[in-house]
Amino acid sequence: MTTDDSPGGSQRATTAKERARAFRKAAYEKAKAAAKERRKAAAATPEAQQRAAALKAKRRDAYKKVRERSKARDLQVAKAEAEAATADRATVDAVRQKELLRLITTADKLAPQPPRDTQTQPKLTLVKN
Repeated sequence: MTTDDSPGGSQRATTAKERARAFRKAAYEKAKAAAKERRKAAAATPEAQQRAAALKAKRRDAYKKVRERSKARDLQVAKAEAEAATADRATVDAVRQKELLRLITTADKLAPQPPRDTQTQPKLTLVKN
């Protein structure tokens, strides 16, 4: 890099930076492609394929367990909600029964009573010893 103020000097410095950046990028891409090839070659071995199959089965079993737990939890929640609804309904029915009974007794008290027939009722007499 040059430190002179001429237009060429700053141009050269920028070009050198760009070249260095391009070189680093090319080296990175080459290393990335080589690593990809190594992974591909390593995955082609029978041991790696067995490991991958075992890992896949393990992952599948874990997902299955999670789904089963989720279903069980959903079932538990649904059951609890049903029990709560049943309890609420029983409470509502009990309150309705109580209210109905109160209305019936109030209506009985307010209903006009038939006149009592005094002749049919026995007379009470005091007996002295």
